[in-house]
Amino acid sequence: MKLSISLTASLAVLASASPQTRCRRASSYSCTPNHRGWQVCSTAHQWAYAGACSTGQICRYYGPSGSPDCVGPNAAWPPAKIWQPPRQIMTSKVDRGGARVGVRVNE
Repeated sequence: MKLSISLTASLAVLASASPQTRCRRASSYSCTPNHRGWQVCSTAHQWAYAGACSTGQICRYYGPSGSPDCVGPNAAWPPAKIWQPPRQIMTSKVDRGGARVGVRVNE
């Protein structure tokens, strides 16, 4: 009897010491609590370990992309906007003969 009581008490202590944090949306990602890796939300809405950052890197979550990223500790955060070439817009004008001519204009 004493053995079952002490075993039950030990299991209760272990369960309270390491609770699994529930997540809201399956297949979403986040950094691990120690920022040394990332985790994914399972279909059972439990966080599951998914990977580790390389030595010397830490995990940072980037909201717009919805994903964690391993970066150096001195990395600028949030990341700079990715350069994209200017959009080309097709406009038209009328030449001297009355025909429409396409002209590309950079925005």
